[in-house]
Amino acid sequence: MSKRHALLLNALALVACGGDTTSVNTPPVCAMPSPVISQFAASPAIAVAGQSVTLSWSVTGATSVALSPSAGAVSGNSVIVTPAGATSYQLSATNCAGTTTAQATVSVTPPALYVSPDAFSLGTPIDGIQVTARYGVGSNAYARTTPVLVRHPMGATGKRPLILWSHGGGMLPDGKYNKVEWGNLLAQAGYIVVHMSHVPRTVPEFSALYTEFGLPLPVNPVAADVAEFAANIDRPRDAIAVLNALSALEQTYPLLAGRIDYDRIGIAGWSRGSYTARTTACATINLAPTMPRYSFRDTTKATNTPLRVQLKAVLANSPQGPGRLSFYDNGGGDNSWATCTLPDLTQTSSGDATDTPPANRVAPFSLLPAGNKHMMFIADPQATHDSFGLVNTTTPQFDPWIASTALAFLDGYVKGLAPARAYLTTPHLNMVSNTKATLSAR
Repeated sequence: MSKRHALLLNALALVACGGDTTSVNTPPVCAMPSPVISQFAASPAIAVAGQSVTLSWSVTGATSVALSPSAGAVSGNSVIVTPAGATSYQLSATNCAGTTTAQATVSVTPPALYVSPDAFSLGTPIDGIQVTARYGVGSNAYARTTPVLVRHPMGATGKRPLILWSHGGGMLPDGKYNKVEWGNLLAQAGYIVVHMSHVPRTVPEFSALYTEFGLPLPVNPVAADVAEFAANIDRPRDAIAVLNALSALEQTYPLLAGRIDYDRIGIAGWSRGSYTARTTACATINLAPTMPRYSFRDTTKATNTPLRVQLKAVLANSPQGPGRLSFYDNGGGDNSWATCTLPDLTQTSSGDATDTPPANRVAPFSLLPAGNKHMMFIADPQATHDSFGLVNTTTPQFDPWIASTALAFLDGYVKGLAPARAYLTTPHLNMVSNTKATLSAR
């Protein structure tokens, strides 16, 4: 056999006996497209140091999702993170076709109290204003005069928002001079501030009021309950009279001419002034046994004057709850605040106990219809009733908390500034106050 034939036979034998062969591995073919990240966002995108942020996403076609910096195990479509500083988060969605990424950045700011974007010097107050309203009919017709003082921002141009302020305490002929601190605060923030005095009645005027409301004359016209009854009526009616006279004031006083923005008017007060603010805006009271659920906004009653301006918001510092000043809560939604739909801010504290327990001052907040209702509460007994008048000189540390919250609320709902409203939902106040002050909303 030739050598060539021998080699050929050996080769055939190796094949027939299944000799070793070399195979080549090829990668499997991926039958799906790359993952799609249709949404990846941080809320809020601007957070306060220590504030929780929600990262949320919408991903399709991924077999795994990862987050960098790591936030632990990632599942579902969101995760909560607490960035210590400004952080860019990367979301990676992976499958056999590859990895798709998206980024969301969170800015972190230190906690700070709200500061109004408007800052003005104070103009010289306009004093000596008298607003006269007429009540009753026929031989029982009579006039009631309300003294007014106006504070205003110096150098402000265009139409300005306006706050009607009601003083606390009793009926005071010079009440318009009370709470200069509040008036200056608001005027420096760009508001025209109208302070009114709630003037006490004389004995003949008490009789005229009882006759107007069809009630028997009081046996003792100088009794405390007679003055209380009159104050409950006169305060909101004084406020309505002043608000209705604003256009006349513009025509009479050059500094006010063309300056009032009638689309941006709010009402505010402290202590009994909060009663004025809420009853003028919406709240009802049990005025007398024969007059339950009395509303000063009910234009079907001859004893009421229609309010000719639209209020935007109510600020109630140290307000009253059920059982005080004829406010009531009968349960089942039958209460003094059931029809109060305007934005409303309650400000009070655990030490706000003058004449009214703190729990009573808080009560209306949960009874107000939900929607743009806010409450600032200070859990410190040193924050007293006077603190909310901005006159507690022994504990001035509370003044900035109270003032900044009020400005954020009024700027947000009277001026219509979205950043001011947004502040009311942040933890800034709580963090600045070392958790003593909290903001609630409903």
